[in-house]
Amino acid sequence: LAKAYQMEFDEMWGGLFGPDKSNNTPKEFNIGGNRVELYFSPSDDTESEIKNTAETADNDLEFCVYSFTRINITYSIDDRTQAGVWGAGIIDDTANLSYGYDILTSDMPGRVFVANHSYLVHNKYMLVDANAPGLDPLVLTGSHNWTNSAQTRNDENTVVVHNASIANQYYQEWVKLYKDEGGTTLPAYIVAVSDPVNHAMSLNVYPNPVNDVMYFSLEDNSPASIQIIDMSGRIISEAV
Repeated sequence: LAKAYQMEFDEMWGGLFGPDKSNNTPKEFNIGGNRVELYFSPSDDTESEIKNTAETADNDLEFCVYSFTRINITYSIDDRTQAGVWGAGIIDDTANLSYGYDILTSDMPGRVFVANHSYLVHNKYMLVDANAPGLDPLVLTGSHNWTNSAQTRNDENTVVVHNASIANQYYQEWVKLYKDEGGTTLPAYIVAVSDPVNHAMSLNVYPNPVNDVMYFSLEDNSPASIQIIDMSGRIISEAV
C-alpha cells in the first residue's frame, strides 16, 4: 500500500497534478487477510467507487462528510435505504442547501443532521454494514470530498478497508457525533447464529454502543443460550 502511495507521490513530484495524472496505481490489496482498495483522484474516477461501495450495503449505511454536492452518490445511498437498508448521516453545514441533502433528509427523517458549529466537521467517511459482521463490514475514507472539484480537479486519495473491527472503531466515533447532533435511533447489531440443527438465524443485539442495558432478540422463539465473553476469553455474563 505504501508503495502505491509512493507511485502517486512520484508522479506529482515529477510535475503532474490533477487531470494530468494517469491511472497507473494498483487498486486492490490483501493486507493481513483483509481486502483494501485504494483510489486517487481525479485519475481513478473515485466517485464511481464511492457509489459502488454504497451499493454493497445490505444492513446499514452511515456517513459523515464535510461537503456533499454530487447527486449520483446521493442516488446510490437513496437506492439502498429505499430497499430497506438502515441509513443515517452527518454533514457539515457547507452542504445543507444541496439537492442531495433534500433527498436524504426526506428519505431518512430524523437521521440526517447538519452540523452547524464554529468548527468544521471535516470528515469524509462512509460505513457499510458495520453492524452486520457476517456480511462485509467496511469503511471508506480519505481526503476526497463528495464534490465536483474532488472528482474532476483535486489531488485526493480514498481507501476502502474491509474489516469488521476497523469499521466498528469508526462506528463508535460516528455514534458519538450522531448523538451529539441529536440522533437517537440506531440499527441493531446482527449476528448470524445456528440452532441445534444448524438452521441459520439472525441474532439482533441493541443498542450499539451499549450504555447500561443490552438487549438480544432472535428471529424466532427457539430456545437459546447466550454468553458474553471479553477479549481475554472470560465469560462476563450468560443466560438461557
